[in-house]
Parts: sequence; structure tokens; C-alpha cells
Amino acid sequence: MQSDGPASASVTAGSIEAAAAPVLAAHRPGRAQRLGVEAMGYGPFRTFFGASLVSNTAAFVLSAGLSWTVLESTGSAASVGLVGFLSALPYALFTLHAGLLTDHFGSRRMVGVSLVGGGIVTLVLGALALTLQVPLLVLGGLALGIGAVSVLGSPGGISIVNDLVPRSVVPSAVALIFLDVNAGRIIGGLLAGLTLALWPSGITLLLAGTMLLLPALVIWRLPIRDPEAPAGGGRALVGPLVDAARYARHDPILGTLLVLAIVPGAIGLSFNYLLPVAAHELDFGSDGLGVWIAAAGVGGLVSALFGARIMRLFGHGRAVLAGVETIALGLIGFGLSSGLAMGAMAMIVAGAGFALYASSSLSLIQSLSSTEYRGRLTAVFALLYWGLMPIGALIGGAVAEAIGAQQALLMSGALVGLAGLVAFVVRPAIASVRAAVDDPVRSASGA
Repeated sequence: MQSDGPASASVTAGSIEAAAAPVLAAHRPGRAQRLGVEAMGYGPFRTFFGASLVSNTAAFVLSAGLSWTVLESTGSAASVGLVGFLSALPYALFTLHAGLLTDHFGSRRMVGVSLVGGGIVTLVLGALALTLQVPLLVLGGLALGIGAVSVLGSPGGISIVNDLVPRSVVPSAVALIFLDVNAGRIIGGLLAGLTLALWPSGITLLLAGTMLLLPALVIWRLPIRDPEAPAGGGRALVGPLVDAARYARHDPILGTLLVLAIVPGAIGLSFNYLLPVAAHELDFGSDGLGVWIAAAGVGGLVSALFGARIMRLFGHGRAVLAGVETIALGLIGFGLSSGLAMGAMAMIVAGAGFALYASSSLSLIQSLSSTEYRGRLTAVFALLYWGLMPIGALIGGAVAEAIGAQQALLMSGALVGLAGLVAFVVRPAIASVRAAVDDPVRSASGA
């Protein structure tokens, strides 16, 4: 996330190669490059990858534990949707400003503060859940607090890759970030299912809080040069964000990528809130919920492992469209499934689609945007994709209350698939766009 001044959270490829000798010394080309995981050849990125695996695992343990706590307390799908809405609301309200703050203060600082804050609030929630019957109002307030501190690190969790690897390796790093997320989904889903089955949900929340705090210590020690804090005053937060929106509006491919993100984000990602409801409705319990969360992670993990190669072979634009339609296929399949195993297979497909779509979209945004706007455009994408989850949570919860969680997910899949088709019809050139390796210029065929 870049500010409109000279300070920025991201370091260009040139500055990495010229000034970050320890980073380049840690690079080990060869096998990693052939496998499409070049970013793992850079020591600081490997460190961040490991820390992120712990925090991503914690995030999925937290999500399952919070939803299960609400469901046990209220028995209402709508209440799960409401708490999900509150936990995701800060992403809708503050993601853009978090991106600008990341430009000013640096990705490392923002991610570290976010993890510490989220861990503390989650520990408080877990302690309350263990000692008393927490009212829905308190659950919602604490969920809102967790979302508020978590959003601070959301843009930095992506833009930090520009601080850790040269620009030519950014697509590999972004794909590996989503591999990391889905590995965390697998571990977190299984761990949450196990702990929820054995102990009260407060134990699950305490575990999640502890796991959020630990990676912050590692991330704070990464060898990254933070930008200097901006002088007092300065330009209002809204101005630079408006500039970024104007920049994207005048670029047809960037504009299409950002608008397309609305439907997979607001509608597709509602599956995170509906899976606990479906497990409860179908009497699969917390064990079934854990299996489904882990299955989505397996799909995302496989997709992320091969994501860089898929993008390189078929093009980043085609990967975006393929990811959207794969999401649709998985969600529709889950809606039509009749058992735990069939639901798990559908979640594997959906998880693969989400990982391919998000990693290819972010690779294009990182590549096609100028250095000045890259961070803020990443924040715009995060707002439209992750930040609109509160809308999906409310709508999904209400629809699930009326017709059931499976039918709600089937409808979500149909809408996501339709959005991908519309994007291709309106902007067919998106299918031929590739992320540039050295310069933020798309291929001639994608212009």
C-alpha cells in the first residue's frame, strides 16, 4: 500500500537487488524455480511463510470456535450471520484506510500490531466463554473488536511480499501466501473440530488467541526497512484513496478485476459462516465442520501449489476466470450433496477455486499497477473481496434461516458463476492478460 509521498511500505525490485544483500544471499535458485515456488528461495520470505502458517491456522480455529459458540448459545443461523457480519464489518469500513496506514508505517508494523491486538481480544473472548453464558450482544461486540484489529494487518499481509522478494518473484510469493492460508485452513479446521469435540468452545478460543500472539514476535524481527512515520498533519485519508480509485477506473483490466471481486467476496465467501450452520442442520456436529473446513483447505493447498505454474502456462487472466467458475462449481456441488463425504469433495473444489482466483487476481493487480498505487489498489481489492463479507454473512444467514444452509450455498455458487461469465462477456480481453515480470505493463494482447 503506497502513500502519495516518498515513504512506502513496499520496496521495489531494484532496491531489493541493490540494497538488500542478506535477502539475495539467501536466494537459492534451481529446484524451487522449476517447481514454481521461487519465493521459497528467499530466507526472509520463508520466515514469514512459517509465521503466517501459525497465524492462519489460528484464524480458522477462531472462526470455527466463534461460530460454534454463537450456535450453542442461540441455536440460530441468523445469529451466526449477525456475529459474522460484525466481525467482518471493519473490513468493509477500514480496509482502504488500513492500506494507506500500511503505506505510511510499513507492512511489518501493521501486521505485528494486528496479530497482537487480535490475540488479546480473542483470549478475552475465550476466558468469558469458559466462565459464563456470554450474551449475544457481548459476543457481537468482541467479534467486532477482533475484526477491527485484524483489518489493520490485512493489506500488509499481501503487500509485505514486495519487501521480501524481488518483483519478478512476486507472483510466486502471492501464490505461496494462498498456499499458506489453505494449509492453515486444513490444520485449523481439523484442530478446531478436535478441540470443539473434546472441550468447551472457550478452550478453542483460548488456543486461537495464543496462536495469534506467537507469530507477531517472529514478524517483528524480519529484516525489513520500515518507512519513516509521516510528519504530523498531512493529507486527509480520503484523498489518496480517491486517487487510487481514479487510477483503476481509467484502466479497463484493473477496473474489471476490482468490480468482479464483489461477487466472490460478498456472496461466495459467505460459505465461511454457513458451514457451521450446515453441519448443525445435518447433524454432523463439530467433527463434520472440521472435515469440511479442512477439505476446503486441501483444495486451496493443491491449487496454491500449482497456482504459479497454472498462471505461467495459461495466463493470469484465464486463471482468474477459471478460479471464479471453479468456486461456483464447488458451492453448487455442496448445495446438491447428500452426505459428509460428498460435501467434503465439493469443498475441495471450492477451496481450489478461491485460492486460484485470489492469487491470480492479486498477482495481476500487483503487476499492472504503478508503484505509487500498488498498495492502495491491493487495499481496494481486499475491501471488495474480503471487506464485503459482512454483507454475505447477513444475507447468507437470513437465507439459511429461511431455506437451509445447503440451499443458500447453492444459490451463492450460481451467482458467482454468473458473475464470471458476465465479466468475460463485458471484458473479453481479461482472458489474455498476463502479469508482467519486470515492468507493470500488460502484454499487448491484453491491452
